[in-house]
Amino acid sequence: MPGAPSIHFVKDESFGVGGEHHHATNDDDRALIHNRVDPTNEDQLKLKRQHGHFHSLGVTQILPIPDQNLVVTISFDTKAQVFDANTGAVVMTMENTHHCRYTGCDWDKANHELFIADEKGHLAIWSIDTEKCMRSEPLETVSILGVTVFPGYV
Repeated sequence: MPGAPSIHFVKDESFGVGGEHHHATNDDDRALIHNRVDPTNEDQLKLKRQHGHFHSLGVTQILPIPDQNLVVTISFDTKAQVFDANTGAVVMTMENTHHCRYTGCDWDKANHELFIADEKGHLAIWSIDTEKCMRSEPLETVSILGVTVFPGYV
């Protein structure tokens, strides 16, 4: 919706994750971003909240899950983490049992499952509801570079 405020999650150089507020539409929103570097630039993003406690090494992917109000991050530290988009509280941490970094992830909205691939060619399917790995399979002998879940094909 044009003019609607939104939050954009971004990675920073200190391995943290921040939420940036974009496009003020009312007095409350304007109060959050009144300290812009350039007050005349409405398209400028301003950091709203920074979370630096998620990963010990660089974040490689951020996956928002708007219908669950969650954000998933994967990192060079061999972890995937799910956190509440509003509070920043970590909901779930998934340590890669293959001791290598995760390389891609995607969300299956219909089944509430998180698909995560790693650099050794494994694909794991995690249930957000039960916080358990439902399945883990070796699919390749090389790194899987990304994962895409197509609705209706899972």
